[in-house]
Amino acid sequence: MQHAENLVEARKAWVDVLDRFQSFDLDWRGSRFETYLGIIDHLVELAERRKTDPDAYREFRENLGRQELLFEGASQMLQLEVASKVWDRLDRRILARKLTKVREGGPIPRARSHGEDAADEPRDTLVELQAAALMAECGFEPALTANDEDLRLLLAGHPDVLAECKRPVGMDTLPTTLSKVRRQFWKRQGQGASLCIPVLAVERVHRFAGALRRADTSESVDAEVLRRMEVTIEEIKKICAEVPKHGLGTLAPIGVVTFAGAVLVKEPTTHVYRFATRLAFDTGREQDSPGWLIKQLRHTTGLLREFVSLGPSSIG
Repeated sequence: MQHAENLVEARKAWVDVLDRFQSFDLDWRGSRFETYLGIIDHLVELAERRKTDPDAYREFRENLGRQELLFEGASQMLQLEVASKVWDRLDRRILARKLTKVREGGPIPRARSHGEDAADEPRDTLVELQAAALMAECGFEPALTANDEDLRLLLAGHPDVLAECKRPVGMDTLPTTLSKVRRQFWKRQGQGASLCIPVLAVERVHRFAGALRRADTSESVDAEVLRRMEVTIEEIKKICAEVPKHGLGTLAPIGVVTFAGAVLVKEPTTHVYRFATRLAFDTGREQDSPGWLIKQLRHTTGLLREFVSLGPSSIG
């Protein structure tokens, strides 16, 4: 994925994607995405101020609210940028309904409620559209179904694959997430899909606080993101193995986790570092996975256990 080389170009690239909403008779202005552009405008101002004030970024680095907005804004915009690559291949009526949902909601996700995943339809829907693009990169033809619930993955000569897309908000909600995937797949198996791929966006699983926010270098961001994704995968596999009702087995033998966002990095000079990564894995025993499916995913995701980046970039 191509990335802009500086903040001004990054902002232009974001606006170009958002302006495509107009072809669906939608307007992104006044939505949360305008707020995300605002944080970039602020950083552009700081970059200019840094020319005469080496400490221009101090206040931003110490403001956790602004850093969270930067992380979330880049996460949502990167997902939208990836998703937009297959808009021309999807049913326009269904896509228009989904984009209507995507532009809604607040700039920051709602807080959890009673230890469960907080419903967030705009972000949940964007994960589904992002998954369509990621699976298209693996050679599948993505299809949004008329019931507005499924993402189907078509590949000539093979059975349809059903993608179930989730956005768990905590490690403790993973069992519930996996249980939902299992129930939904069983419910829809009679609709013609014999395999399921869970796609989990895990930005909120580990929260924004902690080592990622404190990273000094781009390399340390990459290492921490990879660590968090691997921890999530190990927990998923542990749950599948120990709790039968959550186990996915041959129903969904392969899964994909994604992680996208941006942080302010200090070294060698203060700059914004944005990243969009994915990691594919087997949910149980690799030998139970269809060989053709492994081959198809390995082509671009490095299945199994190999870290793959969609193109991290430092901007600013």
